[in-house]
Amino acid sequence: MLKSNSFVKSVAVLFTGTVLAQVVTYLLSPIITRQFGPAESAYLGLFLRITTLGAALATVRLELAFPLEKEDHHAFGIYRFSMRFSIVLSLIALAILGIYSWVDFSSTNDLFFLLSLPIGIFLMAFYNQGNSWALRKEKFKVIARSALALSMVTNVLKVLFGFLSHNFLFLIGATIIGYLLSSIAYFLDFKRNKKSSILKYNSKRTKALIGKNSDLIKYNLPHVFVDLARDLLMVSIIWNLYGKIEYGSYDHAFRMLKLPIIFIGSAIGQVFFRQCTDLIHQNKSIFPLAGKVVLILAALSIVPFSIIGIWGKELFAFVFGAKWAQSGEMATIMVPWLMMNFLASPISYIAIVMKRQKSFFWINVLGTLSLIFVVSLPYIGSMHFSFYEILRLLSISQSIFLLIVLVWMLVVAKNNRINQ
Repeated sequence: MLKSNSFVKSVAVLFTGTVLAQVVTYLLSPIITRQFGPAESAYLGLFLRITTLGAALATVRLELAFPLEKEDHHAFGIYRFSMRFSIVLSLIALAILGIYSWVDFSSTNDLFFLLSLPIGIFLMAFYNQGNSWALRKEKFKVIARSALALSMVTNVLKVLFGFLSHNFLFLIGATIIGYLLSSIAYFLDFKRNKKSSILKYNSKRTKALIGKNSDLIKYNLPHVFVDLARDLLMVSIIWNLYGKIEYGSYDHAFRMLKLPIIFIGSAIGQVFFRQCTDLIHQNKSIFPLAGKVVLILAALSIVPFSIIGIWGKELFAFVFGAKWAQSGEMATIMVPWLMMNFLASPISYIAIVMKRQKSFFWINVLGTLSLIFVVSLPYIGSMHFSFYEILRLLSISQSIFLLIVLVWMLVVAKNNRINQ
């Protein structure tokens, strides 16, 4: 398989679309950051973190089972169940937030922000499900086009809305519309497959398949929940302790450094996941593929992360505007952390295909506890830390943690023993 370069070819298809998506984001960001400041960016960051957590809960991570199943009709039965569950959970969230808004109405902005959350949760959940089904069917061109559409629609609308108003709701509205339009291809594909589907979402066979993949619910879901809840905790601490502007600057830096992980790392990771399942089904080792992926990621990361590490403050001020210089300074501090994230994130699928999700969950808990300890230092006794000092400690501790995770996953891949 590797000799035929199928991995490289598959990555190339996804890579082209996702790189174009990243280029669009970077090209339009300087305009957007001159229309919306750190305060507005803070609300968008909060929205994305809540909806990402909600989307994980809405699918209960069963979308990861789609590529793992040998039979298409089995995978689609899980897809239907996951889809139905996400609809129900989103409607429940809408009802709860609607009642809360009615009982404790404070402002129109807050009302629309709260009501946008269930919509964002459902659309993000469905986008993830459709993406995973397309990955199973090896429709890499569809995935690439959806990623490009998401980036183009979201960022173009942010620019257009920015000429109308600087209200943060326009940033959120552009994001929601982006997910809606980029999911159309996935929705049409779902409708086509539903017509010929053998398994119903509530059939005994579907329930048995969900039981077979219960580790995703028992271990992967809590893993993701801990990750995302940790991010929300950081939002709360930074926002309350240092201020909305400080959080907005941090969030912008974090998202800009995360873009290579979201687009390039995601493209490589998705193909890696699909190829790993094929190798496992053929009783072949995944270690050579894992090593190759790490080397590719290392080669791709050196130059861009080094540039930000040296000239982050000046680069952010020049590209995004003078008010974002502080964000660039934060980006410089976070480079080791996010670079290690870029290396480790795409091969994290090893824990799933090798059925080491329980071990991976507890490793992640330790990483989360170390992060919580660092961000909680300002609350301990009479100790005083500036935000930059906390950020440096975070970057060092998380870099070390992610290095340990990377080594652990490679060891698991080399041992090539699947937990039953």
